[in-house]
This record gives sequence, C-alpha cells and structure tokens, in this order.
Amino acid sequence: MLSKDDRGLILIDILIVILIAGIIAVIVVPQYVQKKEKEQRELSRQNMIVLANAQDTYLRERGRYAPDIAELSSVVPEVGDISSPEGEEYTIELPDSLSYILISSLGYGEIRADTTARTLSWEK
Repeated sequence: MLSKDDRGLILIDILIVILIAGIIAVIVVPQYVQKKEKEQRELSRQNMIVLANAQDTYLRERGRYAPDIAELSSVVPEVGDISSPEGEEYTIELPDSLSYILISSLGYGEIRADTTARTLSWEK
C-alpha cells in the first residue's frame, strides 16, 4: 500500500498547475501581440518614408511623381529591397502629376505630398 507521500500528483494539483499556466498566458500573450503590432507599424512608417524620399528623387529626375511602386523602383532601386509587414502593400494614388498619396493597405498611415509640402498621417 502506498503512503500519502508516494501517491504522486492528484487531480487538484494538476488543476492548480493548469490554472497558473493559464493566468501567465493571459498576461503574456496580449503583451506579445501588442509589441508585434507596434513593430509592424514602425516598420511600415519607415518604409513609407523611404518611398516618399524615393518619390522626391523620382520627381527631380523625371519632373513628375511615379504612378506606382514598380515604376518608382525602376529609378530608385532600393525601393525593391523594402520588406513590409506581412500582408501589407503600398499603393500610390496620383490626383495629378505634381502630387501623390501613398497609402498603407493595412491602414498604418498615409503620406500626402505635392511639390511644395509633405503631410504624414499615422494611425494612432
């Protein structure tokens, strides 16, 4: 016959361990998700600034803004090296040849620019 000390874990002990693990997960997982989202937003912002600077270069060389990313990367090769957050694409809208709107598909922000000024609008 086993003594009280030799019986091993009983059901209540296992439930307590699972409860503690669950509490830790509830605290850690949201913080991890928030940190990852913040990193993705920051990467997107940096990429959009690189694209806006490339548009400035394109304007100086061609006298107009690039209509899309492919055209922009033909003149400014480093645009092709941009790695964006998963699922994000950048689009350029040209209301006219002397202004553009650069938009993040994930809604992280946009840049509006013309030949005189640039306005940055980021998700808060």
